[in-house]
Amino acid sequence: MAISAFILYYTFQDTDKYQSWMDLRLPMFVSGLGAASAMSGILYSDSSLHAFLFGHAVLISLLITGISAEMEISEVIPGALKISSPLLIVALCSLISPLGGLFSLVSKFHIIHPISILLIGSVPLASVLFGCSQLISKLNVSDAGNGLNLNLPIHLGTTLSMAFASLTLFYLYIQNRSHKNGDMIVDSKKKGAGVATFFAVMTSTFMASQHSETYFAIFPLLVGSLSAILLAAFFASIADVWYPVGTGQFQMISLDSSAILLYVVTPLFVLYFRFLEKHGAFCEEKLILFIDYASSAGILPTVSSYDIEDMTMVSLLLMLGVVTAVGVPLLNVLCPLGGHIYGRLYTHGQPNTKRIALCVDFSDLFDNKVSMDGRKELWEALNKCKSDDEGTSSLNVFVTMKDMKQNAALVKELIAAGHFVGIGSNNDGSLIDIIRWKSVEVSLKESFDEFAVITGTNPSWFHVGAIHSEGMHPASFQKAYKLGMRAAMWSVHTFVNRSTGLSDAEMASIRDGVEQHRGGNFIYVSSLKRSKGNGSVAEALRQIVTNIQSIENDGGYVFESMPAVAKENPGMILS
Repeated sequence: MAISAFILYYTFQDTDKYQSWMDLRLPMFVSGLGAASAMSGILYSDSSLHAFLFGHAVLISLLITGISAEMEISEVIPGALKISSPLLIVALCSLISPLGGLFSLVSKFHIIHPISILLIGSVPLASVLFGCSQLISKLNVSDAGNGLNLNLPIHLGTTLSMAFASLTLFYLYIQNRSHKNGDMIVDSKKKGAGVATFFAVMTSTFMASQHSETYFAIFPLLVGSLSAILLAAFFASIADVWYPVGTGQFQMISLDSSAILLYVVTPLFVLYFRFLEKHGAFCEEKLILFIDYASSAGILPTVSSYDIEDMTMVSLLLMLGVVTAVGVPLLNVLCPLGGHIYGRLYTHGQPNTKRIALCVDFSDLFDNKVSMDGRKELWEALNKCKSDDEGTSSLNVFVTMKDMKQNAALVKELIAAGHFVGIGSNNDGSLIDIIRWKSVEVSLKESFDEFAVITGTNPSWFHVGAIHSEGMHPASFQKAYKLGMRAAMWSVHTFVNRSTGLSDAEMASIRDGVEQHRGGNFIYVSSLKRSKGNGSVAEALRQIVTNIQSIENDGGYVFESMPAVAKENPGMILS
């Protein structure tokens, strides 16, 4: 909130809209709504929830701004509904199952990609910079078209710098991520919801940029989102560089990172604004002289065929919209922040140990279509690569309440055979889960109790599951933590198509991850439910075991239980 306050004050300072800090009370409230909507989408790992909350934030902002400007209610309400409608439509579609399925159609549109970040972000950035130079060269900085009277260009430096820093951070984060094939969001509906929300945010932002009143209403909202997303990306990206094993190390690294903010970034931030107060006018004067010289020398082109003021203001708003539209789905894909805040979450174990956790859902492993011979071959392959200090190699199998009710004896056999069994997520989730916190906790507690009754011991691990499930709900992480369980995701996940089996590209991604970190990998394999054929998850697991064993001649890699791969208090093993 403090960051947003400084940005808004120095952006709107001495304009016809805001004259003092007290005039920023309403924009500050609106920026808080933007920050809250962005963080909710990140913590719940759900872009449709972000669309729902951001859409309502846009609606509330436009209504409040219109009423405070003494506009007619009959004019304010239709305009507010029109601008917020793209976001609210996306949220509504996510609630209706048949319509939500349409999101799968756009899931292949890759907005979380380095090239996409460059293409999407560079256009509005270049437009803003060029527009600022044209405004300076025309010496009419204070006379903006369409009533969009902002301080240009000096006082926009913070906003532009933060937006540029966010896009740069996004690009570097994707390029240098630890798990190249470990997307945390793998369900096509959730991916599609992220793409749909991206277009909805950009559409609403563009519509709001066309009029001065709606522009000033949505600008603080996007600044609040920018501040929240930049801070979240800052902590997540720094932690990713250090490759934390579990929530404990993630929080420790984040605490150290906060010291960077406190002792380095914050003083620079304050010094920048103090510099503006003392020397802003002088710098602007020199910048005008430089731009004038560049224009007269032909170095910088001069454009007068269209309204450069409006173009610059629209581009600035669209750039902030890009950060909001891309930032939430990007963080959902790269870092499960909600799990680290509410529970004890692991995406991998200790590297350089040559220990690997091979994970699968009970329902996929014991599907009726999977023959007994396929599972027998898998057991044989695992036993060939057992470690010296363990009796057998372990498969990590996760069971739901339904699995335990219907196959209690089989669950006991798996444990007796030396395999590790944990509990998985029970139900599909939806946008309504935000008001179903208690029911999510009850569902997990029932699975916990059923497991204890069947096996005689409490489960120690909980798996969130791959498909759009309630496992990603913060309530699940929190309840698992209270019950003494650690939560697991994956360092690489793959769907097995029954008609084609495991592809060469998928096998290569698994192998690359193992070779990069030399152990500690959580390899999660699940079945593509809509596929048909004779292929099986058991056969895919056997292929993975055989392929990983061929990485080194001595067959040094072993497949262990989750507790053995991700120890809570491990010794340090350096390569």
